[in-house]
Amino acid sequence: MIFLASIPWPELAVYVAFVICAMLPLILTVTLRNHFVRYKQRSLDDDLKKLRATESSLVKSWGGQQGVSDEIEHYYSRLALWVPSGLLSFLYLILFAVAYGEVAFLFFGDSTWFFPQNVSFTLPVCMVFIGAYLFNLGMMIRRLYVYDLNDNLFWGAINRLLLSLGIGIALDLALSAHDGNLHATLVVFFSIPFISNKVLVGELRAATTQMGTLFNISAVSPSGAGLQQVSGINIWKE
Repeated sequence: MIFLASIPWPELAVYVAFVICAMLPLILTVTLRNHFVRYKQRSLDDDLKKLRATESSLVKSWGGQQGVSDEIEHYYSRLALWVPSGLLSFLYLILFAVAYGEVAFLFFGDSTWFFPQNVSFTLPVCMVFIGAYLFNLGMMIRRLYVYDLNDNLFWGAINRLLLSLGIGIALDLALSAHDGNLHATLVVFFSIPFISNKVLVGELRAATTQMGTLFNISAVSPSGAGLQQVSGINIWKE
């Protein structure tokens, strides 16, 4: 509390906002998990009744309606959701701390925060993080709209965040070796999370083609309209 009281209110407002944004995945999971489970259970129960399938062999094999409800409860269990969402929030806290250091340095003239001597390096990394956060936030909002906030969403967000940061840091180091001023390329770093999966797909397909050529194995080339055109299908599911 003494530490917070020593921060001027504009910086304190930014600090609190960053903490809330970082904890958002865990907050959503803790507050909305029970609501989602009950909604899924009611929806599936209504669908089974409309289809008159409550006495079908398939439903009975799951233990009847109660067994299906229990399976939904297990699928959206606290452990399954809280672990990835908590890990994502933890990573967000670290990266928002770095971002806060940039904000304090650039706008408030405070050089006592994180990495004051390496602004040129951490700023591109912050741009990568902002892009990844906005991408993940958009995915969460869409999932909230369809009542499908599951563990795959959070693990995918963690994967996208780490992959984007890895590419961003490698690119930052490569460009820093040639040019100390990277402000003109910040938009490139911001766009990394939005194109990283596409780049990964291209690399995997190029590697598959090269391996097929090397070992004389014919590979079926994917069609122009791949499975990833379907909403909810990513590279790993494809």
